[in-house]
Amino acid sequence: MLQPLFSRQQPPMYSAGISARVTSQRCRQGRDSVISRSIRATIFSTILIYANSAWACGESLFHVGKGVVFREYTAPLPGKILMVARSEGDLILAERLSAAGHDVRTIADPGQIGQELAQSDFNIVLSLFAERQLVAQQMQNATNDIRYLPVAQDGTAEEQAANAVTRHALSTDDSVKNFLRAIHRTLKQSKT
Repeated sequence: MLQPLFSRQQPPMYSAGISARVTSQRCRQGRDSVISRSIRATIFSTILIYANSAWACGESLFHVGKGVVFREYTAPLPGKILMVARSEGDLILAERLSAAGHDVRTIADPGQIGQELAQSDFNIVLSLFAERQLVAQQMQNATNDIRYLPVAQDGTAEEQAANAVTRHALSTDDSVKNFLRAIHRTLKQSKT
């Protein structure tokens, strides 16, 4: 039986060839999508593993206590401190004392000590040892028990004289830790 040339039905061989091509294309597309899915999954799991191990590494160092050390001091007995601060180094010291837990108020002129003491109750006055007479005059009218901590110029006779006057004399080159220790001892003595 002869079939017309332009019939709507395709010959059986021809349609089988097309379906074979379509099937192989779908197979390739499916294989490509499976491959691309597996590649994506591999990349994602690799990133996840490395990110997780980086987090775990930092986390484990944090728990163990190794790694970068940040030294932060805290005041076990916080007090109110009036400090004569004239230089940038003095202001940095005041910030560190404040960060440790003390309530620090800075002034630039020791002549203002009397005014500050009248306005607020302070526990300690920090000032240079050379200004001790002016500080003593300013502290005479204070109503509460205020202690004076002198700060001597390092490496001078003033340092030896300050140590003779008070046990907790400080020098200008002392560390924040030494300042905190002297303040703590002074506050502890004033509480007893």
